[in-house]
Amino acid sequence: MPRWFVEHAQMTDERARRRREAQARRFELEFLCAVEVKDSGWQEWQDTVAEFNDR
Repeated sequence: MPRWFVEHAQMTDERARRRREAQARRFELEFLCAVEVKDSGWQEWQDTVAEFNDR
């Protein structure tokens, strides 16, 4: 294969990897912003998980 083709393919792969990483960071931040923190006792954790899963 021509060297220019290989270089272009490598640059494209690198750009795609960076794009996927940036998207994963955005999804993580969106998830963290959407989580509602509640104070609860040990017995209440099941109710909290059930409420979170309902959303």
